[in-house]
Amino acid sequence: MELAIIDHLTFGMKRSEAALINNVKESNMCRDIKLLNEYAAKHERMKEIEWPEYKEYKEYKKALR
Repeated sequence: MELAIIDHLTFGMKRSEAALINNVKESNMCRDIKLLNEYAAKHERMKEIEWPEYKEYKEYKKALR
């Protein structure tokens, strides 16, 4: 499944082609791509929330040197 998703996202293959070449069901691949997009959205949201605190912490550590 991973290789099919990589072929689709990295090399620009159509979903159907990537699924066929990697011997996976297209419906399962679509489901997994949807999950991957949901995780990516959550990750980006967490970065938005935590980035200011991380930046502040990094500046604080730099000031202590």
